[in-house]
Amino acid sequence: MVLAALIIGVAAAYHQTLDYPFVFDDLGNIAGSIQIENLSIDGVTDIIKDAHADNRPIANLSFAINWLMGDGDTTPFHITNLLIHIVTGFLVYLFAWQTLCLHLCNKDEPGKSNSRMTVAAAAVGLIWTMHPIQTQAVTYIVQRMTSMCTLFCVLALCLYVAGRSFTTGRSGNRASRVSLLVASAAAW
Repeated sequence: MVLAALIIGVAAAYHQTLDYPFVFDDLGNIAGSIQIENLSIDGVTDIIKDAHADNRPIANLSFAINWLMGDGDTTPFHITNLLIHIVTGFLVYLFAWQTLCLHLCNKDEPGKSNSRMTVAAAAVGLIWTMHPIQTQAVTYIVQRMTSMCTLFCVLALCLYVAGRSFTTGRSGNRASRVSLLVASAAAW
């Protein structure tokens, strides 16, 4: 339900941006990058190491895949940015829910969630997703780097809270806790 609301909200807010052209830094980082425009199996290493933003290999690889999908058309780039934004918004909701659950979940029935807590967490996710400050990161293609950074940071927080909840003895075992904390560090 929350994911559907996020998808509908983002689609309503950003549907007119799908055909926006490359602008400003997009031109040097994406449209002017030989490595991104010429994706091949052998060229993946070049994209990771030699693209304009050489310290952002995952973003560069996603740009190259989008270029391959649309041959310079910006629509695949914008759709990818929207998907990243939706996933991050859902992770913000999940993080808010986890955080609230640490203190508000019924300790006698750990699986039972409070509907007010879910609504509050959904509101946090929706407000974060629909806030106007997000516009640049979603519509300006090269700002995918910022969106991806946010996605991985929020994912790390979600994994950390999940790993810590195992520490407090709510559920799970040591292997699960360690796996979640290692995944959190990797995402970070």
